[in-house]
Amino acid sequence: MDPNVVFFVSVFGAILSLVVSGYYYYAAFDQARLRFPAPLQEELAARFAFDTFIWAESVPASARRDYLRSHVYACVAFVSILAVAIERGPPIAALLFGTISLIAVVATLRCWSKYRRRL
Repeated sequence: MDPNVVFFVSVFGAILSLVVSGYYYYAAFDQARLRFPAPLQEELAARFAFDTFIWAESVPASARRDYLRSHVYACVAFVSILAVAIERGPPIAALLFGTISLIAVVATLRCWSKYRRRL
């Protein structure tokens, strides 16, 4: 396969995954913020408490599902960037994005385990 095709597919996949991840994150944030305690209704305060309060019983399951989807699509984006770094970048870039991808996968697995416990 042509290396340019792999490069463009990986870059396009990363951009598309980041956009979809951002969409699901804000969809979950908008649904969950309405259920947060009164002091956390303000948007700035809610952003800092979002990762903790998304797992509260009062938050709808659809918000938690969108939150998990945002994590999954972010992982896909990081792995796509890793593929570009391995293909075209210096070794330090591949190491850096490999580390970031590993952290993202671990965070997504933790999010998935919390999601499974709330079903």
